[in-house]
Amino acid sequence: IVTSNKKRTITIRLAKPRGDFLTILALIFAAPVPANTSTAILNGTIPATGPYRITGYDPNRGFTMVRNKYFKPTKYIPRGNPDKIDVALVGDANSATQRVINGQADYSNAAIPPDRIASVKSKGHLVLRQTANTYYFWMNIREAPFNKLKVRQAVNYALNRGTMQKIVWGGLGQATQNVLPPTYPSYTKLNTFSYNVAKAKSLVSSAGAKGAKVTVWTRDVSDARDAATYYTAQLNAIGLDASLNILPRATYYSTVGNVATHAQTGWARWLEDYPHPLDWFDVLLNGNRITNTDNNNYAWYSNKKTNAEIESLKKSQVLTPAVNARWAKVEKEIMAQAPWAPWSNRVFPEFFSKKMGCIHVQRLYGIDLARLCRK
Repeated sequence: IVTSNKKRTITIRLAKPRGDFLTILALIFAAPVPANTSTAILNGTIPATGPYRITGYDPNRGFTMVRNKYFKPTKYIPRGNPDKIDVALVGDANSATQRVINGQADYSNAAIPPDRIASVKSKGHLVLRQTANTYYFWMNIREAPFNKLKVRQAVNYALNRGTMQKIVWGGLGQATQNVLPPTYPSYTKLNTFSYNVAKAKSLVSSAGAKGAKVTVWTRDVSDARDAATYYTAQLNAIGLDASLNILPRATYYSTVGNVATHAQTGWARWLEDYPHPLDWFDVLLNGNRITNTDNNNYAWYSNKKTNAEIESLKKSQVLTPAVNARWAKVEKEIMAQAPWAPWSNRVFPEFFSKKMGCIHVQRLYGIDLARLCRK
């Protein structure tokens, strides 16, 4: 990294090509600071600036943001509208929703319970936030019975993805069989597995997997429990002997991402860090990136051909139509091996009281609290 105070430039020289590098630089985590900046967190704070400062922080209850009198507004970061923002941490989605209805809160981003979606629409302002995400069930191709392609195909046939949107989100979701969400230019809709329980049963039987014991892993979060409960029932319906194992939120990913766990199948989701196919295929499905602990490739999927193509595509600096077509081919080849059973691109409900206005939504980071105002 070479800096020039005179030219006010920063030059970064890469050791090897990285096609998503400019996209990574746009992340809020990529803010450059002087080399002598301390990495220590002093008294619970880190060097930062913005229109607000945090006061009164309680990790179990919430925090308050008030205006930062030292902040100088810019064209891109304005002063902000509220003088004060109180944030309450409410663990129960029903309670959070009810607070807005009762006038005790102006906004909630809690997942509205599916059976309350219709009534909530008439009691406040419901904003549906479209983000790039995919919810899926992974199948560990190293572990029986999912080391057999027919079983992985059977699982995909066993899911009624339309029904799942209603059960889990109250209909606020789009059924999918893709890894990539439809917001990507390289997205090509896949429709390989129509809902067919009879066919799924036949595949399980012909794979010699009837009665195979399966543990389904999921997080202790309402939507994850609901989805995994349905998934477990469908595995049993097609001839497997499945049971559900619910883990605490804090330890779920590290547990299923540890090779020693030998987790067979389970729930997962991915929300883009930045809009580039590498954020999906390289992180989640490139066999070269598999690690024994803290592994993101929960299916432990590795294929020499697709691994090599992902590595090659890392060098592509621009997502041209030709490059996007190559990514679409990678996705199709991976899903032909069915290491995942993708089922939803979720739409996030943001619930505001009727007195709130100035609502601005950012694709990656959601609602801009600093812009909110009263009507």
